[in-house]
Amino acid sequence: MASMINRADWGDRMFGIDPYVFETLWPSLLGIAGMTAVMVWGAFKVRKLINEDVKK
Repeated sequence: MASMINRADWGDRMFGIDPYVFETLWPSLLGIAGMTAVMVWGAFKVRKLINEDVKK
């Protein structure tokens, strides 16, 4: 049972995020945010093009 995580050892770190975890996690979060932004931009672009096509 020595492999079990003792929550008292976490200290004041929220959700157990320490500098190492943050260092390895932020590139993934940045990639997800970037892909989300591109998909939102693409949706608005497609919507604009569809509206222009309807007017013709």
